[in-house]
Amino acid sequence: MMVLSRSSSMVFLILLGAALGVSVVALDSLSISTTDFLVVCLVAGLCVPTFVSLLLFRRIDIFWPPMLFSLIIFIGHVLPLPGFLQGEDVVSRSWPYTFLSFESSLNQALLLAITGVVGFQSGFVLLPVAPALRRSFDIEFRSRRLWSVGFAYTLAGLGLFALGVALIGGPSALIAGLSDRIRAFAGLNYLFMATLLLPAVALVWWMYLLQRRRLLDWRFWLYAVFAFMLSGLTGSRANAFIAILAGAVLYHLLYRPIPFPTVVLLISIGSVGLVLFQLVFREYLILGDIVSLGQNPSLTDFGDRLFRSLGGDFYQIQALTIVVDAVPRVIPFQNGFTYLFLFVAPIPSSLWPGKLQFLPAPGIFTLGLWPEHWYQDGITIPPSLMGEMYLNFGAIGVLLGMIGFGALYKFAYSRARRQHSPAVLLYSFLLATMTHYIRGDFPDATVLFLIVSLPTYFAFKWVTKRRAYSGAKVG
Repeated sequence: MMVLSRSSSMVFLILLGAALGVSVVALDSLSISTTDFLVVCLVAGLCVPTFVSLLLFRRIDIFWPPMLFSLIIFIGHVLPLPGFLQGEDVVSRSWPYTFLSFESSLNQALLLAITGVVGFQSGFVLLPVAPALRRSFDIEFRSRRLWSVGFAYTLAGLGLFALGVALIGGPSALIAGLSDRIRAFAGLNYLFMATLLLPAVALVWWMYLLQRRRLLDWRFWLYAVFAFMLSGLTGSRANAFIAILAGAVLYHLLYRPIPFPTVVLLISIGSVGLVLFQLVFREYLILGDIVSLGQNPSLTDFGDRLFRSLGGDFYQIQALTIVVDAVPRVIPFQNGFTYLFLFVAPIPSSLWPGKLQFLPAPGIFTLGLWPEHWYQDGITIPPSLMGEMYLNFGAIGVLLGMIGFGALYKFAYSRARRQHSPAVLLYSFLLATMTHYIRGDFPDATVLFLIVSLPTYFAFKWVTKRRAYSGAKVG
């Protein structure tokens, strides 16, 4: 796992400052627009972790937090720009909004994105890091407990899921409700979330196989496929996405580093897999046909569907631009109110009707600008991580919030690199949820992190015991 010493941290900050400085000096003498200038500065800042990785570690590690952060920011804040400027992106077509000043708002959003990138990287670099130890596992698995917990979790997950299906009207009602899960599963989410117990078993079993270096156990792969298919019947991609990505991170940290080209290939396969998930679970099972591909679908049609799907997931620059334009002109500053939803989210609405006054950021954002989407369709749009920070506290909220966000990942990274297995497990989940945090809705992403990680963590603690070890420090 990569290490940032004090000297490495200085190199990181110097390269970051140099990248932005060179961009300013070089572009100041050219006749380009302010928007182009800010885009180049943003890209320059996002390239710094790659140069640091190659310079100090001689490889690109996509699972190093600054690298993964830069990749997600690039996908959500840079790639959508051409379509957004032309008004041909998914957000402009599906969520129409009249700007008071589009160019000014876009430039402010890009400036905020640069501020957020600098804030995250500064928070990550400046927090001290603990020395690492030369070891892969500091635990021993208790095989009997592993199978006992696996049986109990599987039985509970299947039983609660079956109860939920019965209460909403049977399998046909379940399939019909996949197109509107919020309304179909209202008040019964805890029963359907029990399906997460099966991926939790799969992840603990995965760590067991990693320790014993027996990754080709057919029983595990059969169980894992079943677990993720069952999770798909709840209509949510997020749960399976986090569990699978966490499994990849565990392999990368505890077994063998995954080369960068392989990661790119896996990301490509994963993107196609997410689209196939939508086509199967949200179209074919509901309608009996895949209508979005037409009557005689081709690879070109599937490619178009893939880009539309990615555009519907990564639109952070559009959301941030709208937030900048609308706050506080249309929507007032929330002063931290959106984060309160994190504390009331676990309480069922049926037990506390007043919970509805504590809306998360997507709810406030959507109700303020597109109320018809909320009332008629029951859907919302996240304002992005930096957009939510701006919605609450303005530009200073973005700077301080992103510094704290970077420090959070540095803290988790510091603990994981000591190879304490429980810390590595939780770090893998935190890294796997980074995409959801950056897309927006901090409370929802945190709840998602907790409901996936806690059952896995408790099962892991129950089936393992600490191994006596005296390790040597390596940095």
